[in-house]
Amino acid sequence: MPTGNNYEETKITRVLERAIRTRTKVFMTLAADTSKALNYDVNPLKIMNYDGFWYLLGINAYKQVRKFRLDRILDAVNTDKSFKPTKNIQKILQESQNIWFGEKRNKKVTFWVPAKFAPYFEKKAYFPLQKILKKQKNGDILVETSISNYREIIPTVLSWLEHIMLVEPEDFKTLIKDILGQAIQRL
Repeated sequence: MPTGNNYEETKITRVLERAIRTRTKVFMTLAADTSKALNYDVNPLKIMNYDGFWYLLGINAYKQVRKFRLDRILDAVNTDKSFKPTKNIQKILQESQNIWFGEKRNKKVTFWVPAKFAPYFEKKAYFPLQKILKKQKNGDILVETSISNYREIIPTVLSWLEHIMLVEPEDFKTLIKDILGQAIQRL
């Protein structure tokens, strides 16, 4: 599995590592885009790598799980304000497959897998919280996954789209059609 290089040790990463270790908040400035910067109070939980990019996983002032790319953090300062870590963060991370994960997996996506490809899905979970809802006598299976954001599964769905059929929800099917339509226009 590609994981990328280690992140560079800098003043910022030392501040973040200390805050994670001591369970203390940090005040940081993040480059929102090329023209402005935003300030955040964050409870830093973990530095992690997804798809070759390093992120700080933290909880913001609204108690929401947020991911901040390390290379976009312009400054970070330790505070003396302590916090209690989120209890379910390890579970959330174990269920994640890319950076688009979230706390609540309140979206369900189902798809039909023909018998020829069913063994792949029976032996490996390609999606977060993947489960087989039904197996037909001919070997076809109905698979469901629970996600927090459609972006979490788009790459995997696109890689299997030639062999599976999306069943529901309709808004996800529409999103996939739009993505494919835009891609075809760029050819």
